[in-house]
Amino acid sequence: MTAYCLYFGQVIEQKKKTMWKYSSETDFTENQDENGFRYKARVDEHEVGQGSFRIAYKGKYVDSMRPGGPLVGSECVVKVFKEGYDNDYKQWIPELKAHRRAVKMAKSFNQLQLSVSPRRTIRVLTPQIARVHTRGSGTYLLATWNLFPVRNVCENEYVSIEPFLIGRWQKFNNNAAWYDESESAMLLQTFSHWTACKSRNKYLLCDLQGILRGNEYILTDPCIHSWDEIHGLTDGGKDGMMTFLRGHRCNVICEELGLGKTLSVPYSPSSKFGCTCRSFQLTEELQRQNKEQKRKTLYPMDMLQEMKLDTIKNA
Repeated sequence: MTAYCLYFGQVIEQKKKTMWKYSSETDFTENQDENGFRYKARVDEHEVGQGSFRIAYKGKYVDSMRPGGPLVGSECVVKVFKEGYDNDYKQWIPELKAHRRAVKMAKSFNQLQLSVSPRRTIRVLTPQIARVHTRGSGTYLLATWNLFPVRNVCENEYVSIEPFLIGRWQKFNNNAAWYDESESAMLLQTFSHWTACKSRNKYLLCDLQGILRGNEYILTDPCIHSWDEIHGLTDGGKDGMMTFLRGHRCNVICEELGLGKTLSVPYSPSSKFGCTCRSFQLTEELQRQNKEQKRKTLYPMDMLQEMKLDTIKNA
């Protein structure tokens, strides 16, 4: 029996060159990328990872609407909801909302003047959503045996598509109390804390993961905890925010931005929700500016340079 199994294994290896592959293919994406292109992708059976709710497969951009899309021919990651979750378009709407808000948060944070060196920036990838047009059945041997079927990819269901990141993949923090304590991840821990402070405890961006390329963090698939819990399946609401902030330990960048327990921050938390931030007394200068602008409250962080972009409050 052992000899027979070895022989059969050798046959499989010899026949790999004769295998027929049937790839799943999508329609053009529903949303454009930042350069205005909509793409079509092909999905293979190579799984590159999975989370609590989705499985990620490797794929390739095969066409673009508006010819000349720069990503055509390059590798991508196609993410599919696991069994038990709807794969229709409306399921992806909260995910898109979370990513778009995360992009604005990152752009706003990048405008802050910090003394840290090197001053790294943060970029969050926004996925594109597409309907599966043709479902591939996996890899067939001699057009008979389905060796590696692509799970969860079905016709007329929706998937997300984003560029395949080449580099050392890192997890910088999660959506609970864990975080990477290394110096290289320090800026991102501050970023998560800052998003809570900047939004006056309405949103907290976390579960940061991706690669560091040069002086730029490229992140994908983040989580937003929020009061309204409208950012998808990973949005843990106020409880998620509380869990994260209780585990957070402020670093020198947090202190420079005034985010620590004993330093001034731009708001008073709700009595129903505790975090590491405290309110403070307005200085005479701020009170004067309040009167001039006829505002009841002037938040110091509103005065920072990032406010020339869209505010997170109105994102």
